[in-house]
Amino acid sequence: MPGRILVLDPDLTSRITACATLTGAFYDVMAAASIAEASRTLADHDSAMVIATGTGDPSSACGALRAHPRLGQHLLVVDAPAPASTASCIAAGADDVIDLAADPEGALARIAALFRLRAQHGALQPVGAQPALPGLAEAPAMLVARGHVALVHQSEEAARDWLRTLAPHTSFRLRGLDLGTASACTGADLRGEIVVLALEPRSCDRALRLLAEMRTNPSTSETEILLIDDGAGPARVKEALALGATAATRAGFEVKELAARLAALQGIHARRVALRRALRDRLRASVTDPLTGLYNRRYAMPRLSEIAATSNCYTVIIADVDHFKSVNDRHGHQAGDAALIALSDHFRCRLRSGDLLARIGGEEFLLALPDTPLEDATQIARHLCKGVAARRFDVPGLALPLRLSVSAGVAEAQGTGRRPIGPHAIEEGPRAVLDLADRALYAAKARGRNRVETVPLTLPAQPAPRTAGLKAG
Repeated sequence: MPGRILVLDPDLTSRITACATLTGAFYDVMAAASIAEASRTLADHDSAMVIATGTGDPSSACGALRAHPRLGQHLLVVDAPAPASTASCIAAGADDVIDLAADPEGALARIAALFRLRAQHGALQPVGAQPALPGLAEAPAMLVARGHVALVHQSEEAARDWLRTLAPHTSFRLRGLDLGTASACTGADLRGEIVVLALEPRSCDRALRLLAEMRTNPSTSETEILLIDDGAGPARVKEALALGATAATRAGFEVKELAARLAALQGIHARRVALRRALRDRLRASVTDPLTGLYNRRYAMPRLSEIAATSNCYTVIIADVDHFKSVNDRHGHQAGDAALIALSDHFRCRLRSGDLLARIGGEEFLLALPDTPLEDATQIARHLCKGVAARRFDVPGLALPLRLSVSAGVAEAQGTGRRPIGPHAIEEGPRAVLDLADRALYAAKARGRNRVETVPLTLPAQPAPRTAGLKAG
């Protein structure tokens, strides 16, 4: 779907001209003569770009648009021919400033870069009805931590000149690098920094190569890169934006504009980091049991398949708390939850780092032990069961410690990575092994609880199927 752009301009002729230029670049273009009309036009659109032109004082118009309850959530670009207005517009909340009439190709390159950045941020958002992602600019007052900026120029001397000129005008931690030093840096050396990259005629190709390498390096693929045209020309700036640079100054090394853009880029970087962290937290929550902190069934099944694919053999233990319903009935669900948490900690600290431990039901736990034959796994299961029976679990709200016991079923399976080693290893997939371990658990329950049964075993006559979601206590 093409990017959606609304041209906000009170002058009909310039509005039509701007719409024609943008339509020729295959954008979905709308137009409005006033802020009120723009608000009505975008009422049903969550993601768009507003290009404001011919609105008098551009920075004041920018501030009004960014503060607008409906239009402020969109990308905001100001069409202002005078480069001197760029710093104030960026500081007021504009995502970029362009000159669509005088430099249409450069303007379109900046617009494409903003849509690409919005898409990158959007990819980190959860799918579905969510609050719309605001504009990419952050108010400077929200930026508390001092950021790090690497000024990269053809020569170290030129980079140091930039540093001395910029330092009095910004609170960023600055360092100057020549192109050779920056190219030799590992991804970790530049991670978390904003990189200001000079495009200078003699070294432009090397600078573009560095930019391309940074964008393909996982450590720096999301680094914010600000371009400064130091004589290379608009065509090379456009080329660099297409390679993935975040933004470019309009007036070369102009201190006020540079300081304003660095503040805006720090906001972009902070938003990207926050979205990435939120995504990581959501992914972790999706595979984690919220009560115990153990993995859940969604994680356990694919992980069990990985163990099967990489192990010589592996053993599955299914453990279930005996008579757990009576704990909830007698002491309440809060006490039952506290007991499950304590029991999870008991299991967790007694397993190896490569073992899988997951809560797959109310009081049911799955343990998968890679490269562990049946005899060893049975001993581990018995040790765990004896440890639970011998322990007294302190539960908040109960005067006396709680006593628990666990039954377990154990089954060994052949891994697909190498030949099996256990004499009882079966050639079945993970789900079949789980079924055998579950049958062994049923046998442990049937034979008195607080015990371990294994496969092969002599099972009672085919048991009646258990109702889904309920377990024998």
